[in-house]
Amino acid sequence: MNIMKEISITPSHWNVKRSYADVAKKIGIDEETVRIRIQSLKQSGFLLGWRLILNANLLGRESHILALELLDVEKKVRTIAQISQMDGVILIQSFYGKILQVTVFSKNEEGFERQMKEITSITGSKTFTHWKVKLPRCNHKAKQTDWMIIGSLLENADKRILEIAHELKVSAKTVKRRINMMMGSSAFYLQPILDLRKVVGI
Repeated sequence: MNIMKEISITPSHWNVKRSYADVAKKIGIDEETVRIRIQSLKQSGFLLGWRLILNANLLGRESHILALELLDVEKKVRTIAQISQMDGVILIQSFYGKILQVTVFSKNEEGFERQMKEITSITGSKTFTHWKVKLPRCNHKAKQTDWMIIGSLLENADKRILEIAHELKVSAKTVKRRINMMMGSSAFYLQPILDLRKVVGI
C-alpha cells in the first residue's frame, strides 16, 4: 500500500501522474516493481483510473469540502444524482454507509454558505464538518488551447498526449508544452480513482 499512498498524496504533488521512477525512489524500491504493482492494482479493479482536479484559483474561486451524514442510506444514489446537478459541485465521494463528502468551488464564503444550505436541503441532513481547502497559488492565464486540453482530460484523464493532440488537431509538442506549463503553475492535478471494496477487510 506504500505505492498507492505515494501516488495518492494530492494535491501536495500538483502534476500529472507521478513517474514510476519518482515513486520508486521515494519508497526505496526499483522502478519495475512499481510498474508491476500498479498494473496488478488495475487488473484487480482497485485502481480504476484517474480524475483531473482543477485548482479553484485558476477560475478565481475558492475550494470547500463538506462532509455530511444522510438520514436515509436507501436514498443515497438519488441524492448523489441531485447534488451532482448543482452549480459549483466538483467532486462527490461516497463512503461506506450514510457518509458523503462534497467538494465545491465558490466565489467566496457567502457563496459557499448558500451552496451548503442547498446541499443540506437536498439531503435532509446537517453538515457535521466542513473546511476550506488550502490550495497553491496559480497565476496561469489559460489560453483557448489550455481549456481544450483540460476539457479533454476531464473526459478521460488517462488520455495520452498523442491522443489529445489528434483530438484537438494540434501538435503533440504543443500539448506537452501547455501541460508542462499548467503543471508548473499548479493549474491542476490528477487523482487516482480507487474502489476500496476490492481491498480485503474494507
